[in-house]
Amino acid sequence: MPNRPRTNAYQQHPTNTITTATTTNRPPVPPEAGATKVVRLTKMLSPDNRLEDDDEFEDLVEDVIEEARTFGNLVKVVIPRPSPGSNPAVAGVGKAFLEYACLDSSSHCRRSMDRRWFAGRRIAAGFYPEE
Repeated sequence: MPNRPRTNAYQQHPTNTITTATTTNRPPVPPEAGATKVVRLTKMLSPDNRLEDDDEFEDLVEDVIEEARTFGNLVKVVIPRPSPGSNPAVAGVGKAFLEYACLDSSSHCRRSMDRRWFAGRRIAAGFYPEE
C-alpha cells in the first residue's frame, strides 16, 4: 500500500484551535439517550483566559461559532463571562453552551467535540437541559 499521510478528525495533541471533522454527506445519527438540543462544553477555558477583554472574548466567540456550525444548524451560543472588575467566579464561566435546531446536530456535536483539544485543554462535551 502506498505511503499516505494519516488523517484523523480527532487530534491527539493540544493545539490553539478546535479541530474540525468532515461533516459533508453524513447520514442522520439516532439521538443519544438523554440528548437535548443544547450542548455544554466544559474545561475549554481556564481562569487565566481574559474573558473580560472584549477583543479576546469576540475572537473566542467567533472561533466557537465557526466550529459549532460544522455540526448543523446552530441557533444560539452562550459563553458566560465576568463583568470587568467583578468576581471571576460567575456561574458558568469557563463553559460554552451551544443550542442547535435539532437533536441530530447536537448529538453529532457532542460526540465530535468530547475529548478534543482547544488551547491546550481537553474539552468535555455533554448535553444540557433546554430550559
